[in-house]
Amino acid sequence: MSNHRVIIVHGTEGSPESNWFPWLTAQLQEGGIEVLCPQFPTPEGQSLESWMATFSEEVGELQQSDIVVGHSTGVIFLLHALQGASLPVKASFLVAGFVSPIDIEKYDRLNKSFLEAPLDWNRIRENGGAIHLYAGGDDPYVPLSCAVELEEMLRVTAHFIDGGGHLNSETGYTSFDLLLSDLLAIVSS
Repeated sequence: MSNHRVIIVHGTEGSPESNWFPWLTAQLQEGGIEVLCPQFPTPEGQSLESWMATFSEEVGELQQSDIVVGHSTGVIFLLHALQGASLPVKASFLVAGFVSPIDIEKYDRLNKSFLEAPLDWNRIRENGGAIHLYAGGDDPYVPLSCAVELEEMLRVTAHFIDGGGHLNSETGYTSFDLLLSDLLAIVSS
């Protein structure tokens, strides 16, 4: 049994059952790794505050052996969680994320509280552990500039995936082998 917890955070209108999350959960659990994949309130009741409350209840304090995985709005949420953590995590896997408005009115409205709360990038970099960034080269929701902004702020190089779209089930991402192999390399290190 691994001493790591992997915490997966879905995005707006997402759930633990969406995209590659069930596949990743099953792959990790087969290897004896504990996985937490809470359901966050979305779209009704979606706010940074409500997500923080859910995270606190379902996950509790982040620990040094934890590995966090976020998709879409789950990325900006995890950045806020890392900023508030008292200890750094082992690694962060951030997929199709953004920290600026994406210019789709419906989503910018739902994500308003996440976008307006300030981010302390030094603290996030200190607490993020080994940070891995993934973006679709042709994401229909999140502009490429958002991935570039994350690269600059986190001081890491993103994996840009041609044809990956939003790296969700719409573009066939019901599994995510690259992320799994990168994550397992961290677990075994």
